[in-house]
Amino acid sequence: MSAAGRVVDFYDALADDYELLFADWNASVVRQADVLAPLVGDGPILDVAAGLGTQAIGLALAGRAVLARDLSPRLVERGRAHAARLGAALLGYEVGDMRQARAEDRARFAAVIAFDNALPHLEDDDALVAALAAARAALAPGGVFVASVRDYDALAARRPAFDEPRLLGSAPSRRFVLQAWSWSADGRSYELDHLIVREEPGGWSVRSRQSRYRALLRRDLEAAAQRAGFTTIEWLEPAATGFYQPIVRAR
Repeated sequence: MSAAGRVVDFYDALADDYELLFADWNASVVRQADVLAPLVGDGPILDVAAGLGTQAIGLALAGRAVLARDLSPRLVERGRAHAARLGAALLGYEVGDMRQARAEDRARFAAVIAFDNALPHLEDDDALVAALAAARAALAPGGVFVASVRDYDALAARRPAFDEPRLLGSAPSRRFVLQAWSWSADGRSYELDHLIVREEPGGWSVRSRQSRYRALLRRDLEAAAQRAGFTTIEWLEPAATGFYQPIVRAR
């Protein structure tokens, strides 16, 4: 199976449980829009890794025109339903591959965004450069590309076996969200087992999905952005932005 096919399978399988990754997904939609709005300038926004719409819906509710795309048809379907439920009238939602430039996108957007560690699904440099070049082509003059990525410079040095588990909710319907990581010998990628353990009347149930991530170092992302034609690249740390992951912004 292709890398893209594995990503689709992973997120299609996760789609029905996506809100369970958050203590309160609806509140996160509003909070993340407040954090991100100052980073993306004015004008229309293209979200190329929208998922359930955590960023796209919030930005649309804040008055921004947003076009949301995701590779997972199931996430797009559920994202549309949430957008309708929340009244995000300025949001369009469709299936799309961030690596593919579209003629109708050219020079159309003030910002292109890809949050929640989406870029490390692109396992090789060519795929990463293609996605960044497509983003650059979609930007109007003065536009900005903004993405969040785990701090792989630190993680690849330590190669942890798991991400810190989180216990969310309250009894009798609590849930653990956790990830087990199996690193490659060179430390440049890892296999991920994503687990949600749910408290139910008869005990605890487990749902698991698998994916693979590239440990995308900052220098490699910067080099790919330069190959794609970006000339100004900066990193914004969580302490400065209030977002839970480092953010890269390229112009």
